[in-house]
Amino acid sequence: MSPNTIYTEDSKQIIGHAAQVAASYAEKQKEEAELALKKQKIWENLTFYLNKEWHFHILNLFNKEKLFFDQIKSENEVIRQNLEIIENIARPKTEEIKRRFPLLIENAFKDRRVSLDKGSRHPDYSLQNGFFKIKIDEYKGTAKVSDTEGSLAEVPADVDAIVDAITKEFARIFDRPFDGKKFFKNLRKNYCAIIKNEKIPDGESVPIRKITTRLGKNEKGFRTDEFLVDLTRLVEAGSSEFEGLRLELQQTRDTNKGMLLQGEMNSGYIGFITFKKMM
Repeated sequence: MSPNTIYTEDSKQIIGHAAQVAASYAEKQKEEAELALKKQKIWENLTFYLNKEWHFHILNLFNKEKLFFDQIKSENEVIRQNLEIIENIARPKTEEIKRRFPLLIENAFKDRRVSLDKGSRHPDYSLQNGFFKIKIDEYKGTAKVSDTEGSLAEVPADVDAIVDAITKEFARIFDRPFDGKKFFKNLRKNYCAIIKNEKIPDGESVPIRKITTRLGKNEKGFRTDEFLVDLTRLVEAGSSEFEGLRLELQQTRDTNKGMLLQGEMNSGYIGFITFKKMM
């Protein structure tokens, strides 16, 4: 007897329907669980912001999750009253911070033993000789954090949160181990791959952005700001020579195609690199 005739079509249809019902129920339960986790996260965030006294974050959350909080207010009178109390405290506090922002942010960074650049003027601030930038949008109540290689984060404009964002990025970029020889060899490897593909002789200049583009495609987690700092470290350490080759950096006036070395090496945009044989 063929295996296809052992079980009746009625049995197959009934069990198949049961499987469909179970799948539909499971999907519904999954959606409900995801919604419950989202609600949990909203309450946890609000609790965290209250404890931190991050007034901009509180108002941002109320605005972002307005439908959620409107529903809660309609269902629970006690919570409604307390949410309104919180908002009535947070709103004037944000206005007070706006009036005092230059002093508050300067003192906050001093507490972390970091100084703002002398040219910083509200609403634009910078650190590390212009490497990091902070732009305050008072209308939106947010702060955009960036470095010379692009945007890093946008956070509600609570001063401590801004400092935390900068500190996190500073640690990511500058608190990494650095192996000059390894970096040099990797730079050389990618340079050689480019000149081979483009059929140009060794020693010709290659745009530095071609190097970073290739690294971005081939190396997981590659970040151009980390590359920039490592290139600066290589030059500062005087390690631009290895295995009979000398790395040469050539400047460009095109700021979009160049990279600005960090710190004391910041003397112009680097647009091209090449390797020369040492005599």
